[in-house]
Parts: sequence; C-alpha cells; structure tokens
Amino acid sequence: ILTILLIFAAVFAYRTTSPAPREYSAICSALNLPQNCLDDVNIVIVDNSHELHSLSGSAIPEWGVGVAFPDVKTVVILNRGDLSDVRGVLIHELAHIALHKKLTGTTTNGEQSAIEIPRWFDEGVAQMLSGGLEVHRQAHLAWAVLWRNVIPLEALEYVNRFNSPKAQIAYAEAHDAVLFLSEFCELGALCDSIIEADDFTTGFAD
Repeated sequence: ILTILLIFAAVFAYRTTSPAPREYSAICSALNLPQNCLDDVNIVIVDNSHELHSLSGSAIPEWGVGVAFPDVKTVVILNRGDLSDVRGVLIHELAHIALHKKLTGTTTNGEQSAIEIPRWFDEGVAQMLSGGLEVHRQAHLAWAVLWRNVIPLEALEYVNRFNSPKAQIAYAEAHDAVLFLSEFCELGALCDSIIEADDFTTGFAD
C-alpha cells in the first residue's frame, strides 16, 4: 500500500528545484558509484506535515521533515518555505538512497539483497555527504559532552522514538563517528570492504 501511495504522490506532487548535477555526482562519487546513480530517484515534495506522515507512516517521527524509501527509490520532503532548507534535507535523503544502492546487490536467483547496516552509520554517512553539521547541532553535541549526556551509537536504532533535542545530539554523534572513520578510510573504500565481506561488522573490521 505504501508503495502505491508513493507512486501516486510522485505523479501528482511537484518536484523541488533539483540539486545541481555536481551535488548528485558528488554523493555518488564519494561512494564509488556511477555519477548518475541518483538519476532514477523520485522526489516528492509535500506542503504540510499531515501529507508527509500520511505518505511516510511510521517511517518518520513527529519532528521529521524528510524520509527516504530506498526500495522504491523515492524521497518525500516537507516544504517549509525555505528553499535552502528543502535542498539540504533533499541531499541528506538522497545520500541515504545512494548508500543503500551501494550496499544492495543481486543474488544468484535475481533477487535484490541488501547488507544490513547500523542506523548510526546510515545517518552519519547521510549527514557527512549532505554537507556536515549545522552550527546548532554542533552546539547540541558540545553541551551533551560537557554534561555527559552522550548517547551510545547503538541507541540510534531507536532515534525515531527520541524527542527532537535528543535526536539532534544523536545525529551529530553519528556524523562525527563517520567523519572520524573517514580520516582513516574513504567512505567508498569502506563500503567496498563491506560489500566484499557481505557483512557490515566483518567489512568494517577489515
């Protein structure tokens, strides 16, 4: 049912001013994917939270403004009236799509098979590829460290249950974790290692 709703919305909703081709290609290149890896993604922009949650269901928390559905190559974004904000959220969600494309392969019987990854890695990669942290998220993380309110990375599996301030800290931690990893290994190379191992933990360790 969700797939049908998204297809319907993709037909009748309007598309945002798309990111420049270099923004698409930068995401793809960072993951060692073809530069046109995002050309087939449907971008749906809605005008209010009710539409967003109707299309997204339980996939998005009450504070969410965008969601990616890699299986149907679709992103749904809330238009809050600020074009730069919409573009930022869009690039973040496109990064999710690209990462899942990277880690999805075809089995011997022709079926699609995706390697499971932890939420912190998924969100951290999307944050990093969409331009990093805004100042207010950096401030939230700094206060969390100061007051010893840092959230374990594995807790990000439940980030949709967090309130907005806690989610801001969680996203900032995920970004910094992936940024730290990228100092030692490029994201594309790390994803290649995960694919070769066919397992996140094993590929990550290698």
